[in-house]
Amino acid sequence: MEPELLSYLSEAAIKLEKRRKGLTFLNTFYRFLAKPIAYLVVAATVVLFVMAIFLPPFVIWAFVALVAYFLLKSIPDPAVVYLHHIKDKILPEIFQHLNSGYTYDPYGLNSDVLKESGIFNKWFFKNHSYIHGEDLVSGLVGQVAVHFNEIKFYRQDINFVKTFFSFLATILLIPIAIIGQIISQISGGDSSSDIDIPFFEVIREEVRFYKGLFMFADFNKEFEGEVVLMPKKLAAKSDQFSSHLIHAPKNEIQIEDVELQKMYRIISTNSQLAYYVLSPSLLKALLDIITIEKIAPILVFKQGKMYMTFPWDKDYFSVSLKDKVNGAEYFTRYINEIKSFEQIIKHFALDQRIWSKS
Repeated sequence: MEPELLSYLSEAAIKLEKRRKGLTFLNTFYRFLAKPIAYLVVAATVVLFVMAIFLPPFVIWAFVALVAYFLLKSIPDPAVVYLHHIKDKILPEIFQHLNSGYTYDPYGLNSDVLKESGIFNKWFFKNHSYIHGEDLVSGLVGQVAVHFNEIKFYRQDINFVKTFFSFLATILLIPIAIIGQIISQISGGDSSSDIDIPFFEVIREEVRFYKGLFMFADFNKEFEGEVVLMPKKLAAKSDQFSSHLIHAPKNEIQIEDVELQKMYRIISTNSQLAYYVLSPSLLKALLDIITIEKIAPILVFKQGKMYMTFPWDKDYFSVSLKDKVNGAEYFTRYINEIKSFEQIIKHFALDQRIWSKS
C-alpha cells in the first residue's frame, strides 16, 4: 500500500470507527424500539379503525396512530446511514488514490451501454420494471476503456398478503364512511353529497429478478457482426434474456476447447468472425476467469466491443456496522475488490493483439 494512501486510510479509519460506534448505539434503539413500536402502532391503528365502526370518535385516534406510524418510519436506518457515508465519502477517495483515471458513482447506472449490449431486452419482465445500478466504475485499465456496474433488475409482483389487508381495510372502512355520511346528514350536512367509500386496490411490490456484475470494454478493434457466448444453464431461459441472442438465425459455432463447449452455446452472425474473435488466448482467459469466479458469464462481442455479465449475488463494497474498523487494514478488502475489476480485463489482455490470424 502506497504511503499516501496508507496515511489517508489510517486517518479515515479513526474517524470511521467513532462514527460506527455512535451509529451502533442508535442502531440498537432503532432495531429494538423504533421498529417494534412501529409494528405495534400499525396493530393499534387497525384496532382503532375497527372500534370506530361502532364508536366514530375513535377515528380521530386512529388517524393519530397513523401519523405516529409515519413519523416512526421516517427515522433513518443507522445501518443505511453508515453505508452511504462509506460509499459517498470514503470509496471515491480510495479510487482516486489507486487510479486517478477512475470515476466512481455509488448509485450510478449507464443504461445506454446496458441496452447496447443486447443481453437484456425491454420485455425482460412481463410487468413494468426498473433497473437499479450500484457501484458504477469507469476508467482506463492500461489503454482499454472499461465500465463496471453492479445491476439489479426488478419486476412488479402482486403482494397477496398486503392486497388481502387492503381488501379487509376497505370492508372495515366502508361502514365508517356510511356512518359518517349519516351523521353528516343528521347534523344538517349536504344530503346530496356522495358517500366517500374507500377504494380497494391490488398491492404490487418491486421484486428483484436478476442481480449481477455487468462489464463493458471498448478495446478499439473494429469488426462488424456479433458473437454470443451463452451458458447452456441460462440458454433455456429465453424469456429472461434478449430473444435475438437465442432465436435469431445465426451460425452455431463449435470450438476445440471441449470444456468450454460443454458450458456454452456459441452463436455468431458469421462463422469466420467467431473464430477470429474466439482466439485460443481469449478462450484460455475465459476458462481462467470461470475457474477463479466459479461461474460462467454471458459474453457478447458486438461491433468491436465486449459486453459481459456475471449472474451472481456477490455484493461489492458491502458494509456492516458489526465490523470494527481496525486501522487501514479494514479497507484492504475494498482495495482487493477494485483490483479484481482490473484483473478481469487483464485476463482478457484486451489491449494486446489477441485477435491475430497468424
